[in-house]
Amino acid sequence: EMTCTPPRKKPSPEEAAAAAMKRSMAQRNNNHKVLQRLNAEILSHQINVRQVLQSNRQLIPLVTGESKQKISRLLHDYAQEARIELEGAVGAALLEGPGDDSDGAAAAAMITAIKDLALIYPFLQKQSLAIPVSVKSRVLKMAALYDLPLTMTTLEEEVFGPAYASLPAEGFSDPRQEID
Repeated sequence: EMTCTPPRKKPSPEEAAAAAMKRSMAQRNNNHKVLQRLNAEILSHQINVRQVLQSNRQLIPLVTGESKQKISRLLHDYAQEARIELEGAVGAALLEGPGDDSDGAAAAAMITAIKDLALIYPFLQKQSLAIPVSVKSRVLKMAALYDLPLTMTTLEEEVFGPAYASLPAEGFSDPRQEID
């Protein structure tokens, strides 16, 4: 005996769109889980390599002066770009809202702009990324590996120092805490 299945009703355009959206969301969710797993694996490998290199320093390749200078110059250029972005954010806040609380608006704009800088944004996230998407943050990471004190000085002089100086003296017990 053969059983016949009734012909399927063709879904309405709304039903088809909803089904497509559901499939798309499921695929996106799966992709996100895969990326999280891969990121965790890479971070684990990075920790293992770091431990091996710390115990066997002779495995760390020498860095040429030329390489160090190139990375330092690139970081300096990116830090100057960041400073210009910050100045632009503060300037825009002052132009948009002149009034009694222009210092507060400028400070809020500065803090938001610092947190959004491509140079440091990946380092402010709760979850570590094995390989930051931003070339600027990868340069920062490389510069810190080559010469941490110089990297810190560059960031302080080009980004954080000017940001700190531009925040109003009143209203913040320690402006750096607002940036942190």
